[in-house]
Parts: sequence; structure tokens; C-alpha cells
Amino acid sequence: MALAAVFSATTVFAWWSGVALPLIAYFVAAVAAYSVTILIRQSRTSSRFIEAAAETWVASAFIVLLIVAFGGREVAQMDGTAGDGSPTVDFVAFYSAGRLASTDPAELYRADLQAEFESEIIGRPITSEDPEYLPFAYPAVSALLFVPFSKLPYAVAFYASVFANLTILGLAVGGLAASLPLPQRASTMLAISTAGLVAVPVTLLEGQVSFIVLALVALTLIDLRKGNPVRAGVWTGLLAFKPTVVPVLIIWLVLRRHYRTVACALGVALALAIASVAWTGLEGTVDFINLTRTMASGGFASINTDAMPNLRSLAASLEADRIGWLGSTALVVTGFLMVGRRTAIDAAGTGLVIATAILTAPHVHVQELSLLIIPAAMLLAGDPELSFNTRWTVLGLMLAPGFLLAFTARFGLQEWPLLAGFLLLVWMVSLWGVRSAAPPTRLETLL
Repeated sequence: MALAAVFSATTVFAWWSGVALPLIAYFVAAVAAYSVTILIRQSRTSSRFIEAAAETWVASAFIVLLIVAFGGREVAQMDGTAGDGSPTVDFVAFYSAGRLASTDPAELYRADLQAEFESEIIGRPITSEDPEYLPFAYPAVSALLFVPFSKLPYAVAFYASVFANLTILGLAVGGLAASLPLPQRASTMLAISTAGLVAVPVTLLEGQVSFIVLALVALTLIDLRKGNPVRAGVWTGLLAFKPTVVPVLIIWLVLRRHYRTVACALGVALALAIASVAWTGLEGTVDFINLTRTMASGGFASINTDAMPNLRSLAASLEADRIGWLGSTALVVTGFLMVGRRTAIDAAGTGLVIATAILTAPHVHVQELSLLIIPAAMLLAGDPELSFNTRWTVLGLMLAPGFLLAFTARFGLQEWPLLAGFLLLVWMVSLWGVRSAAPPTRLETLL
């Protein structure tokens, strides 16, 4: 009923703003996913994990297939079959990094060589100064993930990455649904609302690795809830392959006195760092540091600060630049530190940790919003009756980013930091939720 109401209430806006096709696709995907769920529940092998994973696969795959079917030239440009040298999705950088890693890992972070390999995929010469150039600035061990893909033709590798990402997404949502555990209706709603989160098709069609981050963060929280700090530390340490959320997550674990988890996480992260340095050598490590510094300062033409859902984007839009960015980051971190010790592993707690991590990250894009699946799952777990307020809060949390992006695109307002503002709202609501659920700390009392 909630999905039908959403569809009915937003149809006029959809046609007016130009997002009718995505909305219709979402509604049809939801119906398809629910139909598959009914069939699974009638089988003897039914389980909450299988149900949620299958629903997620069906709904998300349906939307992606519809985009591929109606995207035409745009999708052909993504997978490289357009023939005009146009693929500029993130997977180009990962594919090129896989090729470099398998041939000469010491040169992995040389921007000129990265551009050369990307030129072969794009079909025309580019340099590191061109907007088509996409730098690979992940730890060296991350490139190992893409070595198998680099052995395939680009178009085949692109769709193989879509399939791999879709698999990981379903497993992550299924794991959350089974471990919390969620009732049947809540599990179905989590899977269907996940497909409506704009980060899902973006991650799938960009060939990004954000679903691996989602799965590792989910595993960390699941094991903490189960009282397994060592395994939780291993998952946290593995996040070093893309350390966007690691600093805030480590701080949160320290505040909650999960010292064994922190020790295991730092050990795993150190092992990955040593492996990366050993693989690329000292010269390659220096190249990595220089490349990340250039990215952080916006030195590449492909770095679109305006599109980032973080405080850096918000400060840039207000022309506050570096001072505004650092000042706002300090305020958000201070608010987080004040209540971090008493954050529970619930909707407000996970929402606060994730919003803080994304807002304060110097380089982050819309695909990282896939982490919002976790507080959405916690919201559903906290309300077994699936009340009206919970349903609409989850739908708002998951669907709002897509509508904000559609709105800015429709009216040419891409420079407006609406996603950053939305995430800041999530942070404030989560902070209020944490403060309301537990007594104040000594620091808060003093302040």
C-alpha cells in the first residue's frame, strides 16, 4: 500500500520533472520483486536471507535492465560498444588499474600511464589533464580485485562487474535482513526500497566498489551485535581497501571501547598497507601519495566537487572554500564526539556514524549513499509492526536522493549542494535521536 501511495502521489511531479521512466521502473520492479517473494515463500527452501537477497536482485536488476534497454547510446558509451571512444565511467579507471597491476605494479600510480591505458579503452588519446581522465587513487591491493576483469574485453568486463556488484548487493541486504532479523514485510520493504536508492544503479553502471564497502560495514555491525569483536575488527580492517569511512568508524569504536575490534582492524589495515608498499615499491608509494594529494585538492579536471554529498561541496557552494570546509567539518566531528560513546547499533546510531563519515570525507560521490541501506534496515528492525511513520521514513530516506538529483538536473541546478544538505539533515536527525535515547555524557553536561 505504501508503494502504491508513493507512486500515485508523485506521478504528476515525475512527469513534470522528467523522471517518469525511473519512477515507473521502480514501481514495476517493486511489483516484480514482491511476486518473486511470494514464489520463494511457497518453496521449502525459503529463508529470510534468500527472500531478501532475491527481492533485491530482481528489483535492482529490473531497473538496470530498463536503463540499459532505454538508455541506448548512453549505455553503449558506458560499455564501450558505441565505437566513438566515449566510455568515461569509473570502471575505466579500475579496468586500466587491473591491467597496470598485472604488468607493472610499480607504475600503478603514474598518471601519464593511467591516461595511456585509458586512451586505449576510450579510443582516442587523452592526458591526465583532460576531463575524460579518471585517476585510480586506491591502495594498491585494491587493484588486485580488477586483475581478473582486465583479462576480459572491456565490454565483457563491464557487464561482469555489474553482475558481481549486483550479487554483493543482494548478499548484503539478505545478510542484514536475516541477522537483525527483519519480519517478512520489513524484509520485503528493505529490498524494494534499496532498488529505489539512486546509489544502486549508479554503482552498478559506474562499476564502482561501494557495495563491497556496504557489505563490510554491515558485517562489522552484525558481528558487534553478536558479540564477536575480533571478526568485526577484521571486516573493519578490510575497509582500508577504500578507506572513506574508516577514520570515523575507528573513532566510533574507540568511543564505544571496542578496543579488541580496533586492534584487529588496525592490524589488518597495517597488513594491507605493507602489502601495497611491498607490491608497488617506495617509488610507487610516493606516486600514490602525490596522486591522492592532487585528487584532494581538485587538481584533475574530472574531479567534480559540486556533485559530492559532503561538507566540501557545501562549503564550495557558499564560497567558503577551505576555511568553511574545515570549520564545518570540525563542528560535525565535535557533535559526533559528544554523543559517540552512547550511540547504539540502531537506526540513529548507524545513521549518525554513516552521515558523519560521508560528510567529512574529502572525496566522495553519490554511490557512497548506498550505506544508507544500513540505517534503513535498523529503522525497520526497530519497528516490528511496520508503522506508518516507519514506512514513510524509510521511503523518504531511500528515495529522496534520487528525486533531488532529478530536480537539480531538470532545472540546471547541479551546483546546488542538495545531496550534501540532505545528508546534513540525516546527520542532525540522527544526532537528535541518539541524544534523546540515552542520558547525557559528562562532556555534554559540562557544555
